[in-house]
Amino acid sequence: MTAADQRTEHESTMRPGDAPRSMWVGLVVGLLAFVLKLTFSSTSTVNGEMVECSFFDAGALLAAGVCLLCGILAVSGKLRRPGRFPMHAGVVLGVSGVVLLLAVVHVLRAFGVVGGIC
Repeated sequence: MTAADQRTEHESTMRPGDAPRSMWVGLVVGLLAFVLKLTFSSTSTVNGEMVECSFFDAGALLAAGVCLLCGILAVSGKLRRPGRFPMHAGVVLGVSGVVLLLAVVHVLRAFGVVGGIC
């Protein structure tokens, strides 16, 4: 067991470097996915009215997968080895919760439920 693993909960910090990296990666990917898009769409019209529409955002689906994986890794890393990641547990769990929420939002965006053209 290393010295970092022997730290107690009383030694929690607020330094960003003391949190799991996966938490920060998930947050960055989750936020960038709102800007960077890879969408596919098609529409059909009859007499000027849209009768059929399909939409898919592959970038949002990829971001959802990354956010889900990173959120789970951050939470499990903090819970399994709190000494290795001495950032305050509430902050790690809160930010990881936001990353997991971003995964849900990006799945909805990927299939056009939220923010699609249809």
